[in-house]
Amino acid sequence: MLRCGAYADEIVINLLNRRFVAHWFDVAPPNVNAGDGSAYEAEAVRAIGSLERNPVGRRRGGGYQDRDGIVTANNYPAAIFLGPDGTRFVEDEIWGILPPEAFVARLKKLMERRPEFFQPTEDERRTIADAARSPENVMSQLSAAQLHFERADWPACLAAIDTGLTHADKTTAPTRAQLYYLRGRVLLCMHDDAGAEAALAEAIRENNGDNRKLGLDIQLAQARREM
Repeated sequence: MLRCGAYADEIVINLLNRRFVAHWFDVAPPNVNAGDGSAYEAEAVRAIGSLERNPVGRRRGGGYQDRDGIVTANNYPAAIFLGPDGTRFVEDEIWGILPPEAFVARLKKLMERRPEFFQPTEDERRTIADAARSPENVMSQLSAAQLHFERADWPACLAAIDTGLTHADKTTAPTRAQLYYLRGRVLLCMHDDAGAEAALAEAIRENNGDNRKLGLDIQLAQARREM
């Protein structure tokens, strides 16, 4: 269920790729679905040890479904975190099936708790420095906005977008379309549906059908607003 939920979400994928080294592991052998929250994949067992005792305190039965069809699967590990030296951060583990937004919030909480493991890369520092040094350079602002978007840093992303749009007359329509599209995506994540709708409408106007891929991305963002 995680593979068609949180782990299929672009925001989750972006943040994992930017800040983590992700590895899938199986919690049950292919022919047995015991639902006991144990790691069966040999490499996972070596890395993280036994998962039979978990924060929920149950050893068997991975979950249940109530009469309304709501599934609770809090005996399954959604994410186990290891430090570079193999230390397992038990208090930061994520158990159960979480929606993407809640999953991202848990990842960001871990990053705040352990900032020593999540410092910006040299390329990221350079991108941010270029944007700060040349606020009138719209392409630099777009690059910074895209970086902040992938890091799920919504305030920083909006700041770069707004700076870029302040100098929108110095750039091309495709670049403005990208900025408005990103603005719409961020506002959706911040639950500002009206602001997102306005930004995506501007993105459509600036794109004018020229960039087919961007047009499809905008349509998908609009569909997310309706969900």
